[in-house]
Amino acid sequence: MEKIKNNPKIMRAWAVYDWANSVYSLVITSTIFPIYYSILTTAYEKNEFV
Repeated sequence: MEKIKNNPKIMRAWAVYDWANSVYSLVITSTIFPIYYSILTTAYEKNEFV
């Protein structure tokens, strides 16, 4: 178990995984949600629900 904890390849893999997971969340919350909410509110104002 100690070999796994201090293995640089595993530590790098987890760092890249964490970075990719954070970027995914950032992209969804900063680009997809605003577009979705804009469409949703526009449809609500026109009484045309999706």
